[in-house]
Amino acid sequence: MSEEEIEKLAQLVVEKLIAKQEEMDSNFIENIQKIGIEIELMEQNEETMLKDELIRLKKVLNDLEYYEEYEKAMVIACKIKAIKKRLSEI
Repeated sequence: MSEEEIEKLAQLVVEKLIAKQEEMDSNFIENIQKIGIEIELMEQNEETMLKDELIRLKKVLNDLEYYEEYEKAMVIACKIKAIKKRLSEI
């Protein structure tokens, strides 16, 4: 796999993660409202979500490198790169 293909794949993974999280959030809110619980929502924009995910992935990357899981670390590093690229576009 070329570097460009890896980067495209990582970007697709990030986009799918964000879309899935939004879907799960909507379902959760809908279910909570169905049972009559009042909730106050705090909107989180894409930039904040990406920054939070970046922090999490950096921790995962450090752990993988510590345990010498270099192939997995490479995948995470590509995801980190895709998130940084997306953040620079915002």
